[in-house]
Amino acid sequence: MGKLAAILKAYRSVALDTAVFIYHFEKNEDYLEATEAIFSRLDRDKNFSAVTSVITLLEVCVKPIKESRQDLVSEYTQKLLYDDKLATWMINGDIAQKAAEIRTGVGVSCLNN
Repeated sequence: MGKLAAILKAYRSVALDTAVFIYHFEKNEDYLEATEAIFSRLDRDKNFSAVTSVITLLEVCVKPIKESRQDLVSEYTQKLLYDDKLATWMINGDIAQKAAEIRTGVGVSCLNN
């Protein structure tokens, strides 16, 4: 068992950024062991789940759309929107603002003006 797989045992749910999906879908050799640890656990452990945002769908579909790979767009859409072990959250202005604040470490509100 890899290091990440061992760490994941302590969690029932994880939040996944777009990069995790891109590395997994494109089978990036530098990260494949780590992404396999996450996705294989999602497949086999009924008590483990993940969450991402709809922004992930936007980002993972850019390359397939540029390459006219509708098959991949369909595959990624299916995985992100219809997998019962993965919740893909929609976002609104408040969520987008909070995400921006978290990314920058600044608590300034840009929507309350």
